[in-house]
Amino acid sequence: MQRIVTTVACLVLVALPHAVLRAQTQQGITAKNEKSAEQADGALNAAYQRLLEKISPAGQSALREAQSTWLHFRDQECEFEALGSTGGSVHPLAILICKERITRMRTAELVVQINCSEGDLTCGHQ
Repeated sequence: MQRIVTTVACLVLVALPHAVLRAQTQQGITAKNEKSAEQADGALNAAYQRLLEKISPAGQSALREAQSTWLHFRDQECEFEALGSTGGSVHPLAILICKERITRMRTAELVVQINCSEGDLTCGHQ
């Protein structure tokens, strides 16, 4: 009997998150992802500022230009990736998910630059 109760409890715990997710509206799911994307943007901006403070004026100028170009690339890339959902209610969510993913990747790249050792030729700010 206890085995049946345990099995049923496990099935409920596995199925519950999926049932809750299905019960959410597209708008609610998108709003949740907006918060996550905002957190990713915040981390990116913090890393960008830390790197700017660390590098030479020439490096700062180059970083500003690179970041501006990167932002344009990210937005265009996510529009491309989400092209299949254009016109659908999931389209904003598809773009958010893409932007968050690519933003987190860029943040990791900036952190690598922040932590470069002196003499490392892969550091763009030396």
